[in-house]
Amino acid sequence: MYLTETRELIHNLPGLVLAINKMLDKQEKDYGCFQIKKEEDFCSLYIPSFPSFKLYQNPRSHVYKGYWQTSDILPDIKDRNKKPQIYIKKKQKQVTNPKNIRLVKKQPIYEVIYKYDPTPEIRLVNRLIATCLKEKIEASISSVPENEIMPLVLITEDITN
Repeated sequence: MYLTETRELIHNLPGLVLAINKMLDKQEKDYGCFQIKKEEDFCSLYIPSFPSFKLYQNPRSHVYKGYWQTSDILPDIKDRNKKPQIYIKKKQKQVTNPKNIRLVKKQPIYEVIYKYDPTPEIRLVNRLIATCLKEKIEASISSVPENEIMPLVLITEDITN
């Protein structure tokens, strides 16, 4: 049901999805309802009557950290007390062939995590951002080393506070 709902959201909110993808590609957008601005190491998404969403992306890896901000001050990504609302957790698991136990391959796992938000509108936008991030990571995987299996990209809603 989650996948069907998300596809329906993407279909019903094409302008927002376009803006989110521009934010992930670090492209400014200053027309229409949704605005994207580059601000130092962040790209910000502005939605009318919402706090701004600030996204940090490390250009060399799949490190993303997203924060909802009511102020114009950019978040300090090194401050461990300030937890991002959306982030990527990279893991790796060992996969063995049941017939040949010596054959071990690694499988990278990218987990796109978005925090539960009591505001349904922000939770919806978080889910859309997480889905677009998942698609961006999947699209960036062009080849896999011989000792690895195709990476797995998952989306998880974190309901803990």
